[in-house]
Amino acid sequence: LEYKEEFEAAIKEGTQTLPDKKPFPDKKTVNNPQNDVVVCARVRERVETEKIDGMLETFIARSPFTFAAELSFTFKNEARVTFNKYGADFIFDQKDSDEKVFDTVGDPLID
Repeated sequence: LEYKEEFEAAIKEGTQTLPDKKPFPDKKTVNNPQNDVVVCARVRERVETEKIDGMLETFIARSPFTFAAELSFTFKNEARVTFNKYGADFIFDQKDSDEKVFDTVGDPLID
């Protein structure tokens, strides 16, 4: 990607303006029968081949939202990043362990 460094800098700068990650909701409210559907998402870390190929990290997890970086150019041919926001009940990022995902989502289903 010819403009990789410019886009990485724009993504990093834009990420600083996104809201902080919020704590997960109480398990009791999520298990409320009135809430029939619980939406979960996990943003995974790039795999080694994606890193080698120079793929940009364009998804940022900030519970209760996932932000997708949309890359484009201005009329002056400068890198521009716009973040699209998608909400869910639980958003896990690359740093969240499998155990945390299970404890948060799977454990209440077993109880």
